[in-house]
Amino acid sequence: MTAPDTSDNASSSSDRLLSVRMDDWAALGGPVQIDFGIHRTVLVGKNGAGKSMVMEGIHHAGMSAVYSAKISPLGPGRIRFDSLVGGNRVSYSYSWHLEEEPSDPLVGRAIQWDERCWYTDSDAEVWSVSDGMAKFAPLGTTMPLPLETGMLSLKDNPLVQLPNELPRLRRLLRGIRLVKAGVPRSERFRLEIQLERLLPKKSDSSPRRRNDRLARLASVLVHWFEEKSDLYDAFVDVGRRTGVFSVISIDISKDTHASHDEHGQGEIARVAFDGIDFGYLSDGTLRIVEILLQLIDPSGVVLLIEEPETAVHPGLLRKLLAEAVAYSQNRQIVVSTHSPFVVDWAHPSEIRLVERVACCTNVRSLSETETARVAAYLNDDGTLGEYIYGGNQDT
Repeated sequence: MTAPDTSDNASSSSDRLLSVRMDDWAALGGPVQIDFGIHRTVLVGKNGAGKSMVMEGIHHAGMSAVYSAKISPLGPGRIRFDSLVGGNRVSYSYSWHLEEEPSDPLVGRAIQWDERCWYTDSDAEVWSVSDGMAKFAPLGTTMPLPLETGMLSLKDNPLVQLPNELPRLRRLLRGIRLVKAGVPRSERFRLEIQLERLLPKKSDSSPRRRNDRLARLASVLVHWFEEKSDLYDAFVDVGRRTGVFSVISIDISKDTHASHDEHGQGEIARVAFDGIDFGYLSDGTLRIVEILLQLIDPSGVVLLIEEPETAVHPGLLRKLLAEAVAYSQNRQIVVSTHSPFVVDWAHPSEIRLVERVACCTNVRSLSETETARVAAYLNDDGTLGEYIYGGNQDT
């Protein structure tokens, strides 16, 4: 094996997820598998069917694999990702469980982590992890791992030769991003967004206490403005093209109210669209901004968007979906929706029906019969959204 390129550029745009299978999670009631389209996948289903849990489970599973097994107890107990990596079909799975008896009573029960990576078609193993020990094929060499750690969460080490698939798979799973449903506003009242040294104020007693979710969005814009001009310029272009704003202004000034101790903050940053402070923008505008930032960010290679239609005018939603089409050429976009308009944006092969049967969530593509009915329905000047939400798939 040769030393891999462990940079973020190690994975090409051809790397993508083929499917995810989740099991051992009470939230879904049983095993669930979702097969992804090449560029777009649209989840439709009734309220309570489990669309949000499927999206959250995929995001959570990626974070657990890449960052820390300690995240795992909040999500599925068993996960399998099937992907296309470097032109090869590669499968990666993990499972976890808590120790029956804590090895350290002061720490509590540790997480027992097992994982395996293999070539899907031949079942030839790339690596496996069990009992804190990694084994690499085909040489059969082994390496001890830190407690509660998988291979994808290891920091880069130029002295250690790792499988070439590892950095590409790590970038793919690390690139799973989730835009949750609803508008990014948790405060009851609209307040100005003031960022201290580009970070939200931490003190709850401060008169400058701000909405954390909005502050994170504003901080991304300020960071791009100062450090990543190409991304900032792209956001400005898209924002103007979609009509979200005409002029965006970012003002960074001295914080005259800051304390002068070692924890003092020295600057205040403010963001405004057409002269309106970021915290006063409409719900629909903020929703669009949140989605556009994720679309433009190149580190997000699998983008999960819950209900993009929320609080968004149909005309603006049409423009947003047009941008999503353009940006889906080098990433995968998965959308959950209740909107016939969003369903019409997809091809029948990209639709996934999410159903709750006998207390278990199920995700499936349209059958051949259903696809044929859709084609006939569309030929009669109907729309895909009308077909799905008119109950025609049940006939």
